[in-house]
Amino acid sequence: MGGAIATHMEHGEMYLPQAIILLLVWGANYLRNPEMLDSFTKQ
Repeated sequence: MGGAIATHMEHGEMYLPQAIILLLVWGANYLRNPEMLDSFTKQ
Protein backbone atom coordinates (compact mmCIF):
# COMPACT_ATOMS: atom_id res chain seq x y z
CA MET A 1 0.00 0.00 0.00
CA GLY A 2 2.91 2.32 0.62
CA GLY A 3 3.94 1.96 -3.01
CA ALA A 4 0.40 2.72 -4.19
CA ILE A 5 0.27 5.82 -2.01
CA ALA A 6 3.67 7.02 -3.24
CA THR A 7 2.71 6.48 -6.88
CA HIS A 8 -0.54 8.40 -6.52
CA MET A 9 1.25 11.23 -4.74
CA GLU A 10 3.90 11.39 -7.47
CA HIS A 11 1.23 11.69 -10.17
CA GLY A 12 -0.77 14.26 -8.22
CA GLU A 13 -3.73 11.92 -7.82
CA MET A 14 -5.94 11.32 -4.78
CA TYR A 15 -4.30 8.83 -2.41
CA LEU A 16 -6.78 8.96 0.46
CA PRO A 17 -8.54 5.63 -0.38
CA GLN A 18 -5.22 3.77 -0.28
CA ALA A 19 -4.29 5.43 3.01
CA ILE A 20 -7.65 4.45 4.53
CA ILE A 21 -7.20 0.83 3.43
CA LEU A 22 -3.71 0.82 4.95
CA LEU A 23 -5.05 2.15 8.27
CA LEU A 24 -7.81 -0.48 8.27
CA VAL A 25 -5.26 -3.24 7.67
CA TRP A 26 -3.07 -1.92 10.51
CA GLY A 27 -6.10 -1.68 12.80
CA ALA A 28 -7.19 -5.23 12.01
CA ASN A 29 -3.66 -6.48 12.62
CA TYR A 30 -3.54 -4.69 15.97
CA LEU A 31 -6.86 -6.26 17.01
CA ARG A 32 -5.49 -9.71 16.19
CA ASN A 33 -1.95 -9.11 17.53
CA PRO A 34 -1.81 -6.34 20.16
CA GLU A 35 1.88 -7.12 20.78
CA MET A 36 2.59 -5.79 17.28
CA LEU A 37 3.20 -2.31 18.69
CA ASP A 38 5.96 -3.67 20.93
CA SER A 39 8.21 -3.95 17.90
CA PHE A 40 8.18 -0.13 17.58
CA THR A 41 9.32 0.43 21.17
CA LYS A 42 11.94 -2.32 21.58
CA GLN A 43 15.55 -1.43 20.90
